[in-house]
Amino acid sequence: TWYTDWDNDTHTGTLVGTGASINVNPTESTLYGVVATKTGCPTGVNAAYNLITIAVTPPPTLIVPNPVETIACTNEFKEINVTGGIIPPEALFEDFDPVKNPWISMTNDDPYGHWGGYMSDGVLHSPDNSVFAITGSYFSYSAMFSWLQSPPISLLDYDTPINLTFNHLFWTDGLSTAKVRVSTDGGLTWDVLRTYTTDQYGSGLLDFKAETINLDTYAGEPYLLLVFDYNSDDADEWFWAIDDIKITGVPLPTSFEWTPYTGLYLDGAGATEYNGENVQTVYASPATTTVYTVTSSTGVGCPSTTTVTVNRGDKNWISPSSTDWNIAANWNEGGVPTADHCVRIPSTSHKPIIDGTTTAFAKNVIIENGGGLTIEGGGSLTVTDYFNHLGTGNEADVVIKHNGNLIQVNDVANTGEITVEKDFKFSADRKQYNYVTAPVVSGRNMKTSIYTPNPTSVQVYNTGNDYFYETPGPYVSGLAYAVKESPGSGTATVAGKLMGVPFNGPLNYTLNTSGNRYNLVGNPYPSNLDIKKLYDNNTTKIESTFYFWDNTSNTLHEQQGSNYNGDHYAKFNAVSNTGTAADCSVYGTGCNKVPDQYVKVGTGFMIQAKTGTLNFTNAYRTTAGNIDFFGKPSGFDTQYDRYWLTMTSPSGTQTMMAVVYFDGGTDEFSADDTKSFQGSNSLFSILDTKQLNIQGRAPFRINDRVPLGYKAFETGTYIIQLEDSDGIFEEGQSIYLIDKLLNKTVKITDKPYKFLTRAGEFNDRFVIVYRPGNIIGTAAEISNQILFAKVDNQIVITSTIDRITEVELFNLNSRSVYKKSDINSNEHRIDALNFNHQIVVVTVKTETGEFVTRKFVNN
Repeated sequence: TWYTDWDNDTHTGTLVGTGASINVNPTESTLYGVVATKTGCPTGVNAAYNLITIAVTPPPTLIVPNPVETIACTNEFKEINVTGGIIPPEALFEDFDPVKNPWISMTNDDPYGHWGGYMSDGVLHSPDNSVFAITGSYFSYSAMFSWLQSPPISLLDYDTPINLTFNHLFWTDGLSTAKVRVSTDGGLTWDVLRTYTTDQYGSGLLDFKAETINLDTYAGEPYLLLVFDYNSDDADEWFWAIDDIKITGVPLPTSFEWTPYTGLYLDGAGATEYNGENVQTVYASPATTTVYTVTSSTGVGCPSTTTVTVNRGDKNWISPSSTDWNIAANWNEGGVPTADHCVRIPSTSHKPIIDGTTTAFAKNVIIENGGGLTIEGGGSLTVTDYFNHLGTGNEADVVIKHNGNLIQVNDVANTGEITVEKDFKFSADRKQYNYVTAPVVSGRNMKTSIYTPNPTSVQVYNTGNDYFYETPGPYVSGLAYAVKESPGSGTATVAGKLMGVPFNGPLNYTLNTSGNRYNLVGNPYPSNLDIKKLYDNNTTKIESTFYFWDNTSNTLHEQQGSNYNGDHYAKFNAVSNTGTAADCSVYGTGCNKVPDQYVKVGTGFMIQAKTGTLNFTNAYRTTAGNIDFFGKPSGFDTQYDRYWLTMTSPSGTQTMMAVVYFDGGTDEFSADDTKSFQGSNSLFSILDTKQLNIQGRAPFRINDRVPLGYKAFETGTYIIQLEDSDGIFEEGQSIYLIDKLLNKTVKITDKPYKFLTRAGEFNDRFVIVYRPGNIIGTAAEISNQILFAKVDNQIVITSTIDRITEVELFNLNSRSVYKKSDINSNEHRIDALNFNHQIVVVTVKTETGEFVTRKFVNN
């Protein structure tokens, strides 16, 4: 009867089989116990038995491929490396915690004579205070022998020096011995390596002693047995304890082989085919998807193997009718391309389209003559390497639509021209300018190619005097121009076309530091640009504020150079990550376009230079962002505690400011602050006498106070209100405005504050606080009054605070006899002679939506 998991006490284990022989295939060295039984002979623990060890020569260590699976395109040779597959430096290692090898323990017929495990304690302890092996007559109380035999050990794969090391503690009164033996013939004969007849201990009687025995003479032996042999001629002859047994040598190198050979090369250029060489690195370019096996072999031929799958990486557009990039059946071998695939689009009448919901990827892209591609607004294509259009004179076949994105990861050159479209919202009078930059490289210029009819004016900014000068507008990466709208009349949205080779890679743009140091630059890429990253990596080159021209409410068409007050620049501070809108009219459209850190394709902006060059890289490219200063309004980032306030003038001009609390912000004037341009009407916070459009501050404190100032162009009623908020202010933190002049406070979180003021600049009237304890008075309602009078044969209607938007008169039969809309004034006059000696009912509507109805007797 055959067993594994042999138990010396019961002479049983896990049943393997019966018979004179059995077939086994162990994956590791295994001890088998075989018990012979016969009728009339002893049974159980008294039955005859023997122990047999089958040694499994360990294969090389696990082979680790890099990568496990990869994709290779035509003429691309993908590098594959393997590590591991080596012989470990230890031919034998045993620390008994737990037991790691199938040791054989034999003794005379004394059940207490076997070697056993002993946990370190306060009396006996191994060097690492763990379990060790121990035997001795101290435990058997009689003369005895005990034999601890290792499994077979192969030294075929080791060169010298080869050493046996162990820690041991041997105590004797002179009647016991301890021997270390080895055998190379399966145990028929034994060589004694070391004999101990006296106490063996370390620095103290209870400390283990380290031993080293050289085994160089056994180098190359395929079958070595190691025995620790203890003999005692008397009882109570103490013990022998052993731990940390190692046989170490210099591992011989293993050999590697890759199969099949087809599609493998020895170099990255594919110049030399692989033909069974012993290498750990190959380059794969199979014609079809192939599973390669790499085998590491030792001196005795025991292999370790693993596999690497190399998929064919070519993705060719094959659709007979569909244009949807995102359908697997439109590509050869099925499956939409990933970042590992090489995309090729042949000549086709069904050119692929990446729609506005698709985020597409490719390793590289080749568009053949007659092929094409369209990336629609909202869609994107990220390409790891090159983007090549092989067509000539048909740049219209490859189009990136407005709000589409083409991103490239690596700094590689592109070939072939494409078309990048940008939508421009033209004003009715066609006098406005937009700041535009080219995302492509071309010999074209803005004045003759951007849209039809061509713009009548393209101007370049002069840093020295802050004036603009006429130019054809040649495409220069990173340089932006002021481009006038196309001639004509009427509002319209026009798709401008910027044609050329898509710009890719780094750009070192030279900055001008003359005059006020302002430079008109732009996003050089056919993808959105993260200007916060741009600033963070150029802090010594530029100031922290970016300026965006917003022509929505602009009525000034004459240049003022350095005297321009900046009314129509929206601002973004890259440190406090906050933007504010340009001044605008509440009666117009597109008010409050607030910039964020993402700049759209083709957009130009102002920065203020410090020195040197402005460095752009592909790392700043992104698909994120929703601000477009050719017309698209914005949303806000939500990672900051901040709010925006607006002030509206009697004529409807609105100006914006922001306060931002964030980690890294400071309460002193620094890069997280943006100064106010001081337009005709301005609302600003005040810090150390500086008037700020954006104020960055240290993390929020409930006791903080922020002084506000304002500039009023005309005398009248102004409105301060909360425009938007983020963080704790959006979650319910109240904002209070103190009017120190009137000793009043209003909770502007709940409602706007209207106040009368003379024209001028006032820096000491308002303070923002955040809790009632900071309020110096009780908020009072400012009630609006509608007054009626007859002056010089005119009915005069006056609104004391709110502007009048509409007036309608009815006779006593309820028939409308007069109506006037879009008044937008605090006073309205009607010729009284038209209603002589009549009683009329007057209905007045104000800008707040309030209706007031009164009878008026016209005597």
